[in-house]
Amino acid sequence: MACRSLQPLDSLHPPASRTDPGRQTQTCPARIKRRHEVRKDTTADRRPAKKKRKATSERSLEADAKSLKGQSPEPRAESAEGVQTLSSSSSSASLCSAHGGWTISAADFLAIYQPVELLGEGGYGSVYAGYRIEDHLPVAIKQIEEDDVICTPKVIDGKLCQFPLEVELLLKAGAGAGPSGSSAAVMLLDWFFMEDKLVLVMERPDPSTDLENYLADQGGALHEDEAKILMRQLVDAAIEIHARGVFHRDLKPQNILVETESLLPRVRLIDFGCGDSFHEGSYSEDRGTFFYTPPEMFRWRCYSAGPTTVWQLGVVLYEMLTSSIPFATEYKIVHSDLDSIDELSQDCQDFLRQCLAKSPERRLTLEQMRLHPWMC
Repeated sequence: MACRSLQPLDSLHPPASRTDPGRQTQTCPARIKRRHEVRKDTTADRRPAKKKRKATSERSLEADAKSLKGQSPEPRAESAEGVQTLSSSSSSASLCSAHGGWTISAADFLAIYQPVELLGEGGYGSVYAGYRIEDHLPVAIKQIEEDDVICTPKVIDGKLCQFPLEVELLLKAGAGAGPSGSSAAVMLLDWFFMEDKLVLVMERPDPSTDLENYLADQGGALHEDEAKILMRQLVDAAIEIHARGVFHRDLKPQNILVETESLLPRVRLIDFGCGDSFHEGSYSEDRGTFFYTPPEMFRWRCYSAGPTTVWQLGVVLYEMLTSSIPFATEYKIVHSDLDSIDELSQDCQDFLRQCLAKSPERRLTLEQMRLHPWMC
């Protein structure tokens, strides 16, 4: 299923404190404004009329929340036998909620969670900062239009249903983790179907910022020793989620959260909307962000999880060290050599070149990245 750009949701409009970039892909046309000035999208809006209609209620969730203040939420309405059909489909498997997901009204949702501000919106939905009313736990609230929910077939209680893929990936990425904050990926705390939207509630480390803003706060680029600290964590995070059966597929500064509470920053992976289940074979879906697409996708229209992840981490490292992207066009991604790295150490130059080798067979593996002299 292709990724589509979403319009702001009328049902949830807290004031935005900053503009969080969206996602740019060949099938995700939402463009982002970045330090290196990405061109604006000119793709025509071909969404169906259903997607263009304005919400009947003009009240924001904040206004609803104020009117509901002090009221207790109704008990969570879990679906019968763990499975509930939410929309008709020509497929033999219907969209369902199960094992923790349930339908909920906007009013009941606002009695449990309070959105505070818009963090960003892009091809996979809108994300808001908020907190859980019961204990003021900071959370991130992501809303995805039902028509944009990518699903995977899943048998639950003997019934075949279309299970939200992002929910599946988040559950896998946090599998076996302890309390919040113990996994490389942010943990999924709750998920609901609310009207015609899928709503994900995830932990939100506080204080934290995405890597793009972190780099901007540091003057745009990091010294090698600082970048090395983050890169070690990113390699370990990628190995961890691969071992749990998750291929992120869209590693970039906007999807890397940096916790800043301690002296040493800690990275977490967010936004699995472009992800898929991990396997050793090849993928052909055109998902992810253009500037982080490996050359084999343009050459052969297919790619593998391991080499793609290594390529994306190489691009992220280049950005951390130079405040720019290594390749700005398809031609350069496929054919051009790295430049602007002469000031880096020889070990770092070698590390970058091996991560960004044009042939996936010549790239380092994630395990080899760990053992490279620059990382030691």
